[in-house]
Amino acid sequence: MNVMKNTSLNINRGAYYNFETHRLIKKLISQKLNVLNIPDEIILEIKEILTINKEIKTINIDDYCDDDKIKIIEQIISDCEKTSITNIYTKKRKGEYVLSRHLISALIAILTKLSYYKIAKHIGYKSHCSIVNAKLKVKNYIDTDKTYKQDFINICNLLNIDFDYVYNRL
Repeated sequence: MNVMKNTSLNINRGAYYNFETHRLIKKLISQKLNVLNIPDEIILEIKEILTINKEIKTINIDDYCDDDKIKIIEQIISDCEKTSITNIYTKKRKGEYVLSRHLISALIAILTKLSYYKIAKHIGYKSHCSIVNAKLKVKNYIDTDKTYKQDFINICNLLNIDFDYVYNRL
């Protein structure tokens, strides 16, 4: 799977195993299905995910320039959220888009040398204060929501960065 559209970076689809499995389990629970009555399409989807590249591959985010880091972060978050980058950057106030924007802006602030002003301009925020607010929101979600924390840890693992390092800089 070619993760980046304009570059030649390749990240193995198996790296998203934990997120996709988690989402399928949520899908099963939300439909309140009896374990014995799981539809065939969901069983096939689970089998496909479990058999595709069981080995989880990561990238070293420090090997890239700031522009490439931004593209990688955006692509990983959009893949994990199963939405497009353009949806994330719209002015919509749907929770999933807002949380994704916060997460992207917080990771960009921590992993690049860009100023808050440049990050805010890239994401479409009105001022640099939105980046500070996004970092606070991400930290609050990590502290209060175990699922969000696990997803955040998985993203850190995909980027080959230490969770504690990122958490302490939020």
